[in-house]
Amino acid sequence: MIRAARTAVIATVIAIIAVATGCTSTHAQDPSKPPTAIMEPMRNWKLAFADEFNGTALDQSKWKIGLPWAGDDGEGRHHNSQYASYIVDRDVVVDGGALKLLTRREEVKAKN
Repeated sequence: MIRAARTAVIATVIAIIAVATGCTSTHAQDPSKPPTAIMEPMRNWKLAFADEFNGTALDQSKWKIGLPWAGDDGEGRHHNSQYASYIVDRDVVVDGGALKLLTRREEVKAKN
């Protein structure tokens, strides 16, 4: 009995805090629109970059596969000896309007 009463009090306090801080959802009014609290800061934002990933390959004019530095292999494919990973082109796939970055365990031989 005490446990049920304590749970009811906790639930009531959480509900009061949610209403008092504006943590209510606009989804109840229109589920197709994101909550106003999320959209308000974005009203003045300007789109600086976009890619819809149309087609079957990565747009090489927008993207580069590899690290933004040379890495220890000189080609930006391997971080350093502390990372057990190597970046390969076949693990970057464009399909159905989405970019897919694949990971798999396999033996890879570096060019150098």
